[in-house]
Amino acid sequence: MLGTICINLDSFEILNFELGSSTNLLDGNHQNGSVSFYIEDSIIKSLVVRLNEFYSKGETYEGSLVFNGETIVVSKQFQPVHILGRFTHQTDHWDDGVEVNYQFQVQKATIEFSWHWQAGTLVPNYISIEID
Repeated sequence: MLGTICINLDSFEILNFELGSSTNLLDGNHQNGSVSFYIEDSIIKSLVVRLNEFYSKGETYEGSLVFNGETIVVSKQFQPVHILGRFTHQTDHWDDGVEVNYQFQVQKATIEFSWHWQAGTLVPNYISIEID
């Protein structure tokens, strides 16, 4: 059991994993509950938090997200309105009738938020944080 975890976008950290930090873990994809992460050359290159089983099965996250010192609740009711206006550098957005996606650049990281349409309502999919 993971216990209470927080998505900290100020430090780019989830659990004890910080984006861009070095690790002893083997290169490749890893999973810890609702959090998956990718290691390349012993560096954590991406962190992805599953909010729903739309793309993959497994544990889903409900908790909090911290950005600019402000806490945002992440639940099944988490919507784009909760993040829009908080990020100043939006790099991409689309709504193809199936998925709604917003991407932002924050310092060294690209942060991606994804939802899908279900019965006319947006349902959160995942939050991804990655560096090149």
